[in-house]
Amino acid sequence: MSVSDGVSASVRPNTDPPLDPRGVRFAAILTTIVLALVLISGSGWLAAAQALVFALAAFAGMRFAPYAVLYRKAIAPRLGPPRSGRRPRRSGSARPSGSCSPPWVRSDTSPG
Repeated sequence: MSVSDGVSASVRPNTDPPLDPRGVRFAAILTTIVLALVLISGSGWLAAAQALVFALAAFAGMRFAPYAVLYRKAIAPRLGPPRSGRRPRRSGSARPSGSCSPPWVRSDTSPG
């Protein structure tokens, strides 16, 4: 393996287009529905099917996950392209604030 430009030969640049955030949300919604049905019905077969979906996504990649393929074939053609440059909103719970923050996070920035 030779090193050129500071990058090893085994590292390939990622040439895949970015994931459509709507597809990721679609997969999350389907997963939520399936897991809710597992809790309601107690079906081991449904839980095993969802575990298989997780395994396929983990080993084959997000583009080949069953829910991603379903989104790409059935839903995405009916929608326009995703708006680029749109930044996702941050949830308010992601910021430490008040008494909910851990003791080592200080709200003031004054030293000492």
